[in-house]
Amino acid sequence: IRYIYNMIPGMGYVFTETSLKKRLVRIITKFMYKIALIYSNHTFFQNTEDYDYFLKNDIINMKRVSVVPGTGVDIEKFKPVLKKSSEKVVFMFSGRLLWDKGVGEFVEAARIIKQKYANTDFWVLGPIDLQNPKGIAPEQLNKWNQEGVVKYLGVTDNIGDYLQKADVIVLPSFYREGIPLSLLEGAACGMPIITTDSCGCREVVKEGENGFLVPIKDVDKLVKAMEEFIKNPKLIIEMGNESRRIAEEKFDSSKIVQMILQKYPF
Repeated sequence: IRYIYNMIPGMGYVFTETSLKKRLVRIITKFMYKIALIYSNHTFFQNTEDYDYFLKNDIINMKRVSVVPGTGVDIEKFKPVLKKSSEKVVFMFSGRLLWDKGVGEFVEAARIIKQKYANTDFWVLGPIDLQNPKGIAPEQLNKWNQEGVVKYLGVTDNIGDYLQKADVIVLPSFYREGIPLSLLEGAACGMPIITTDSCGCREVVKEGENGFLVPIKDVDKLVKAMEEFIKNPKLIIEMGNESRRIAEEKFDSSKIVQMILQKYPF
């Protein structure tokens, strides 16, 4: 193979877990990365923290790497629509259903908000991933549905239809993200964002301008961020417009493709 190009789309739960077993797995994984990337003509990272980690741990040659803002989003496919006025504020989680993605924190925050504000809905969309040790079991999803705190809407090939009907995209992740596609899609659809001040997630949010960053696993701060949009619905439009502007300026997939192609020798 004449040319080999790699992208590191986040580093996953192996690099966030602190158990002895995961530390040992992490040592092996770093070694495997180092061997695999010896043959790489160029490696792309989706955020500077992953880039810095690989350099600090001497996993990769710094002359053959660069950082791009994720894989981007199709801003023509995902775009805002004029929403019908609604008395309810809809918060939406979209992603693989892993505990590390903050689904539990999303549900707990929904439980607290529902007790205070009847004019709210909480949607969860995404595939069940039981091959991952942190996957959420279908029985747990059914229990949440029956409780009426959140609505699990399954898996869809038309996520844009749901994004255009919801108000705020939420991802309380403490998973080692690259740049979460769900946040990019939400931003392109003109949605404000609530996510964690953590690797990859913070790349999509300008604090107080197109959304809010909250500490990982901090349900109280997550609730306060949600309340901002319930108490002041105008923020949904104002911050949503800024999200769309950021998506067009920084995360347009056509621009990112050109950034990547510049590193190819043909």
